[in-house]
Amino acid sequence: MDNNEDHIPASQTPMTAMDTRTRLEQYGARTSTWSTATYNDGTEKTVHEIALALLAEAERLEAERNAFRDQRNEVFSTNRQLHAQVEESGRARLRAENDTRTARREADTLRARVAELEAALTAPWDEAETEAQHAPPAADEGQPLEANPRPTRKNA
Repeated sequence: MDNNEDHIPASQTPMTAMDTRTRLEQYGARTSTWSTATYNDGTEKTVHEIALALLAEAERLEAERNAFRDQRNEVFSTNRQLHAQVEESGRARLRAENDTRTARREADTLRARVAELEAALTAPWDEAETEAQHAPPAADEGQPLEANPRPTRKNA
């Protein structure tokens, strides 16, 4: 294989979009250096018109590309915002569930304490009524009975 076949001449190397646009602008602006004879015969005029059309098309495509890029960036931005909102709503849901569980535990604890206190309040009264109904009469009926007799030296 010949090494010359692998080499691409400089004129055939692919140009970047920016280079192409610059070259088309330069070519479109060069009409003052052309001779009237060659410009009017059609060849240079046709090439010039092609260059201007390609430049216009390149500008249109660049504007379209920029519009698509802006639209894509807006979609990405919206997606990031929506993702953040979904994450926050998930965290809010978990906080609400935890608050609900805590409130239920506290309510259950308070209900149990209320039931315990109600049982404590009614139990002595029930026992006192039962004892009063079944107790023998007191020996000294003329003296009022104290609820909590104070200890004295005699009965201590």
